[in-house]
Amino acid sequence: MAILEYLEEVFPSPALLPDDPAGRACVRGLAQIIVSDIQPLQNSSVTRYLSGTLQLDKAAINAWLHHWISRGLEAVEARLAAEPATGRYCHGAAVSLADCCLYPQVYAARRSESISQRSRRSRALPRSAPEWRPLRRRNLTSNLTASEADPDW
Repeated sequence: MAILEYLEEVFPSPALLPDDPAGRACVRGLAQIIVSDIQPLQNSSVTRYLSGTLQLDKAAINAWLHHWISRGLEAVEARLAAEPATGRYCHGAAVSLADCCLYPQVYAARRSESISQRSRRSRALPRSAPEWRPLRRRNLTSNLTASEADPDW
């Protein structure tokens, strides 16, 4: 978060935070859900602890990651769905600090096969992103894993 705040202060255009205080709080709140509730649980130090100290196999680690990543992304999606300012991105029509935090987590979720079709359609992801491509050719109600997605995924 510190580097994103630094970039916002040093390079204010394009802005990563909205002009209004309420919008700034909303974006920061979304970002904090992502960086506090999703990201730390999938760090390599955590997965090393799960495999080394707890002796979990890859399937158990993936199940653990799937649970926590899915739970976090569902919380973000619930916030986005409830927030009237949600637009093409997390907050309105421009990429925000929250979007900068969300993208790496979506890719991490894909890597651990935690991302559902619904998450791929998150309103926070621009329609030009690779996450949208499989939706044009597949049943929207199915849950796809990364291995089932097209080669561009």
